[in-house]
Amino acid sequence: MHINVFMCKKLETIQNLLFITLDVPVLLIGKLTVTNLRIIWRSTAKPSVNLSIGLMCIFQIKARKATSKLRGQTESVYILTKCKKTQFEFIFTNLVSDTPKLFALILAVHRSYETSKLYREIKLRGAIIDNQTLKVLPLEQVYDKINGVMNLCSSQGTLGTMYITNVRVAWHANTNEAFNISVPYLHLISIKMRESKFGLALVLETHKDTGGYVLGFRIDPQEKLRSTLQQINSLYR
Repeated sequence: MHINVFMCKKLETIQNLLFITLDVPVLLIGKLTVTNLRIIWRSTAKPSVNLSIGLMCIFQIKARKATSKLRGQTESVYILTKCKKTQFEFIFTNLVSDTPKLFALILAVHRSYETSKLYREIKLRGAIIDNQTLKVLPLEQVYDKINGVMNLCSSQGTLGTMYITNVRVAWHANTNEAFNISVPYLHLISIKMRESKFGLALVLETHKDTGGYVLGFRIDPQEKLRSTLQQINSLYR
């Protein structure tokens, strides 16, 4: 697994309802692995038959009870997903009654994923500021709060406040806290100083996959600008 992917649970006997063709459903038994980023199912008999569902694609999770003549009461989990403009439905059934409830497991992991988006997603004009103060995430530590930082996204620049934490760089305008941005370090590809029409500026560049943003900030005096650059670079690495 990837260094940032953690296995939450692995279940051995999970039935998956697959449509190999458009009209004929096929029931296959396999292993289901739930991680902090996705759900992976692999057929036991045919490992080449497998699927991976990113938690970010899931928009609904439902559970239904069913009665089997062979196994009695069972629980089926319906996972509805959307990728681009196409929707998919996946149906998993836990065939072992004394294992953890499949629905509760997937629901809990997905909720945890949804509530932790600010750790890994760039947020523009989000609800990250309350009463001119950054809403600190669990386990997040604010290392520096810098007043009078000018965001250079407009022709005149906008004065605001920057926060340097162990997770991200955040900024909001002083006159409108809804004008803000939160950038986790994992999305940065470049942190440097560059000349601008406002003078020497701190420039943060993000991956193309996350918008390819180029964000400029003026911080005075230059000694503070240089120390901020060094601090962000040390946290980024």
